[in-house]
Amino acid sequence: NGHWQIDVMPSSSYPIAAFNDERSRRFLSWILMDPEARTSFESIHQTMMKEHTSSGQYKFWDFSFVPPRLNRTKLEVSGWHDWNSNSFFVWEIRRVEDLPSSMPDELDFYHPDFRRQVTGQGGGANSGRPKRPEEHELDDEEEADPDKKRVVLDSESVGLSFRKPFKTNRVTDKTRKANRGKPDDSESNEQLPNKLSPNGDNATGTIAGADYDVLNDESDDAHLYASKFETFFQVIDRLEA
Repeated sequence: NGHWQIDVMPSSSYPIAAFNDERSRRFLSWILMDPEARTSFESIHQTMMKEHTSSGQYKFWDFSFVPPRLNRTKLEVSGWHDWNSNSFFVWEIRRVEDLPSSMPDELDFYHPDFRRQVTGQGGGANSGRPKRPEEHELDDEEEADPDKKRVVLDSESVGLSFRKPFKTNRVTDKTRKANRGKPDDSESNEQLPNKLSPNGDNATGTIAGADYDVLNDESDDAHLYASKFETFFQVIDRLEA
C-alpha cells in the first residue's frame, strides 16, 4: 500500500533508547533500505573476511570497503596533501553535505517494547535524568555486559546532511501513564557508572558499554514538520486580521 515500516526484532542489540532520536532513526533506516548505502556497509565485513591475516589468536586487516556513489556530495576533511604524488591523506572527515539517498518520503519504526507516554490525572510528568560522574573511564580490555544499559558519551560530531531528507516516526500500540511530579520509571534518577567498556556486548562482560554520539544531522528538513505548526500559524493569522 506504499507504507513503509521497519519492524525491530525484540532480540536486536540496538539500544531501544536510540529510537527516540530522529537522527539515529534516519541514519539507521538509510543504511538498511538505501541499496547503495547497504551494499557499502555490508562490504566492510566482506572485505575483512577476504583480506584479513591471522597471527595466533588475533586477526589483522587494513580497513577497507566499497564506498557508495557520492555524485555532487561535498566532503569537508582535514589531512595532508602530498604534492609529489598529488594525493591527499585524510585524517578526519568533519562534514558530509548533500548525501544522496533512495528512500521513501516517510517511514515508521516499530518495536514491541515501544511505549507512548500519556499524561495521567494531575498534569505532566516529571522525568528524572541519570546523574553522570565528572568523567568516565574507558576499559578497552573489558567486554560490555549485555544486561546493562549502554551509556552515550558526547564527542566531536560529524556534520551530515541528506540531499532529500525523509521523515521517520516511532510507532507503538502501547501506552504508559505518567502522573505529574512522579519520575518516569524508564528514566530513573540513577547514577551512571564511572567505568565503561567501548567494546560490544558479550556474555562474559561485567560493566556497562559506551556508545558515542558522533552524528549531527544538518539536513534542511523543516518542511517535513510544517503540519505541526499549522494550527499555530492559523492563530497568528487571525490575530493579525
